[in-house]
Amino acid sequence: LGRRPHELVLVGDDPDLDVAAAGQAGWRAIRIG
Repeated sequence: LGRRPHELVLVGDDPDLDVAAAGQAGWRAIRIG
């Protein structure tokens, strides 16, 4: 998938929640789907 450091690829039932959690952890989230 060619991920870079601090990039999190999210594929889940609740991506908005995952994006928020990732942001708080200092990750840049990428939504898929």
